[in-house]
Amino acid sequence: MHRELSHVARVLAVTVGALIWIVGIAVDLALEFRHTADTVEQRAGAAEMMFRITFTQARSATEAVATAASGRWHGWSSQFVYDVLHAAAQEPIRHVLMFDANGDQRAVSFSETAPALNVADRPYFKAAASGTQTAWFGPYLGRNTGRNSFAYVARIEDADGNFDGIVVTAMDVATLELLCAAALSPGVGLSIAHSSGEQVVSCSPDGVGSLATDTLVRMVGHQFVVRGRVDAAAVVRAWTARHLFQDVLILLGLILILVPSIYDRRR
Repeated sequence: MHRELSHVARVLAVTVGALIWIVGIAVDLALEFRHTADTVEQRAGAAEMMFRITFTQARSATEAVATAASGRWHGWSSQFVYDVLHAAAQEPIRHVLMFDANGDQRAVSFSETAPALNVADRPYFKAAASGTQTAWFGPYLGRNTGRNSFAYVARIEDADGNFDGIVVTAMDVATLELLCAAALSPGVGLSIAHSSGEQVVSCSPDGVGSLATDTLVRMVGHQFVVRGRVDAAAVVRAWTARHLFQDVLILLGLILILVPSIYDRRR
């Protein structure tokens, strides 16, 4: 009778201990997810700030050049045009370009001699020719660089308000991905997308994939969103790596409590 009671007591103790252990794991994991979600929000906020500064810089530079050029750029020397564009091109802005009303490239910030090319078929040129004053476009394959780029475009007008060309500020997608990556931390992925939902820049590390869940969406300017993501599997792996040793010890302790009962019952 005493052995039976002792066995029941041990089984009860192990059961209660196991339940407490499982509940502890669940609570700890929930706290881990909460902490990771907070980290994602902080990182997405940092990325948003960097993107906002970048877009504001590009917009300001483009509009300043377009305003200065409107009604007077045909009287500028090629060297002066180059100097103006070159001064406006600051990292992470890659290039500042000027095209005439026919779409022919007339000046670039990266060379005193502009490569001969035409962008009359580009949507951004058609939009500006139709009356759009400023707009973001991309990503598209840049004809000067062969790289995927964003473009902020500003319309140039002559003294009578007629279309007289465009100024284009181009930023490589790869450059924006570096900005995005600077805001990362382990287990966190970030991306930038058009407000329509199309993803255009992603710096998600390996593991932040199909199991990831969106935790934050912020507007940047008028057309873009920064999206923070966290991978549930990555969070569990990180948590397991930190707690594996102590959990193994707890499990061994629960097993050792049962060992005497198993031994007694076999006798």
